[in-house]
Amino acid sequence: MAPIPEVDPSNWLTQLREHIGLERQSQIYLSSLTVPATHNSHATTDHIEGWCWKKMEVANCQSSTIRAQLEMGVRSIDLRIGKGLVLRHGRVNLQGNLRDVLHIMSNWLDQHPNETIMFRAKWDYWGDDRQPDQDHAPGQVNDLIRKEFSARGLVLDRQPRLSECIGKMVLFNDNGVGAFPLKGPETPRTELPGDMDVIDTHWIHVQRGLEWALRTSSPANQEEYYKIHCSQQSLYKLENLSLHNFWGNITSVRRPIDFAKVINPRLHDWLLENIHGRGEGRLGRVYIDFAEPNLVKAILLWNFV
Repeated sequence: MAPIPEVDPSNWLTQLREHIGLERQSQIYLSSLTVPATHNSHATTDHIEGWCWKKMEVANCQSSTIRAQLEMGVRSIDLRIGKGLVLRHGRVNLQGNLRDVLHIMSNWLDQHPNETIMFRAKWDYWGDDRQPDQDHAPGQVNDLIRKEFSARGLVLDRQPRLSECIGKMVLFNDNGVGAFPLKGPETPRTELPGDMDVIDTHWIHVQRGLEWALRTSSPANQEEYYKIHCSQQSLYKLENLSLHNFWGNITSVRRPIDFAKVINPRLHDWLLENIHGRGEGRLGRVYIDFAEPNLVKAILLWNFV
């Protein structure tokens, strides 16, 4: 059994590039990696603008800033935007806008010039007038990157290779439009009840998704993006919140932290228990809430064994 190497989480892609060599960097894609990813990366308590403490808790998905997430090894950032490229989580306003976060990531890359950050800016505004602004948002995002972040931003309409992404913020989009679409197989859903509310059931979904990724991924399909959603949210329950249903809905909602407290330790243990038996398989982007250093490191180490 090969030993797990010492890895600096803040520079792990730099170390990986040295580990695999220059020639192989030009042959493999970002999709061939197992990447720590955060879900609703900007949705920390400090950034949430809420009218109700419970609603704020339900919208809260992370406890660390984006810069801190990058330092601990996260390399896929999930941003949600609304009209004017302000940052959001569904109906909940977040402080700041996309430009603010791009500055944070660009400045971080100035200090870690051989690293790569994948990110998406997904439309996440719920409102009656959403369609016109939603249609314009991808172009606005692309224009912002090209005009103000051309040195660090990378906007392609095709799959990038690892060697092309050094020192770059790589924009991706689940449905394309100026950024390369992440095409890959969908994690199969299991026929189990209570997916959104029963934490133990959600772990079964997560574990089966991890096992499925290992069975079906290989170097032969390295261009396909796998993703495992280990995070969970119940913000959808607040979509129709009113004075009449306020108390029943607000007290029954499971918060992301409720899931993370159970799912994250189990995920950490599963990753370390299975790392030497992965063969040539990969997990793709592993999305987590409330990222913490030990869990993020357990994910990124899969690229070194």
